[in-house]
Amino acid sequence: FGALALASAHKYAPEDSFLAENAESLVKTQTVSKGRCQFSAGTQIFDVTKFDSMIRHDKLPSDREAYNRLFQFKLCQGDWDLKDDTEYMDQGSCTSGSKNLDANAYLSDKKTSSANDDPQDFDCEYTFGSPSWTAIQNQTAETTQYSGYALNFMSDQDCSYDKNQKFQYMITVTCNNDKSISSWSSSQTVSCQIQETYTGPEGCSIVDLANNPVINALKKFIGAFEIIAGIALCFFGSKFIFWTLRFLLFVLVNTVSWALLYNLHIISENSNPGLLIAVALASIVGGIVVA
Repeated sequence: FGALALASAHKYAPEDSFLAENAESLVKTQTVSKGRCQFSAGTQIFDVTKFDSMIRHDKLPSDREAYNRLFQFKLCQGDWDLKDDTEYMDQGSCTSGSKNLDANAYLSDKKTSSANDDPQDFDCEYTFGSPSWTAIQNQTAETTQYSGYALNFMSDQDCSYDKNQKFQYMITVTCNNDKSISSWSSSQTVSCQIQETYTGPEGCSIVDLANNPVINALKKFIGAFEIIAGIALCFFGSKFIFWTLRFLLFVLVNTVSWALLYNLHIISENSNPGLLIAVALASIVGGIVVA
């Protein structure tokens, strides 16, 4: 019923509501943090996990080289540090004034113009905390309200070109379900800012209640469903209320278990089937015990 109500509200919501079809000015900026990988905008839900891990193995950071600089980042996995490993850039000047060097992302310059493109050929210059996340209004189509999202990293240190501002690394992730044309493009760089765009399926929402064919077929009957459910609860609710509560507790335990394990990167779509089966059995048993 909640999904049906939300999808229906999207169509008839006031213009000043976050559910309104034209709510660009009401898009809220949210913060990516450890374990928080899903973000909602209107009737859509986005998951940054796939973009976070699309070029990463064994939980190493994603790498992006542009303008002779290397950007290594993670999104919802939490802070990390530059270990003595060939997969990481050298600590460079980032060690000064920072004892633990824990950060969410790092930006570096090439040591020399003739250096190779290996991570250790770059010296770290800036560290970054958790990025902000903002949905991007779809300007070209009426079927989907948001066409992707923007990630904005702000440096912990002052920009070396202007001590009055921080260095910004901005990534616009745009939806395109065709994996064959997934690509990066470096839009521009100024003294204290780099802007890049990635286009691919990682920018698409994982849920869009307003365009779900099943929900669209059923939402016209939501009023009748609620009336019937209300009558049933009024006259027969006492007979099955406890079973209903137990079922809701069972669903809650299973949902929370899967969400936590997924957001903490313990499981994913590519996890070993044995691990997924074990998690499923454990969550079912836990749900039964709690219920």
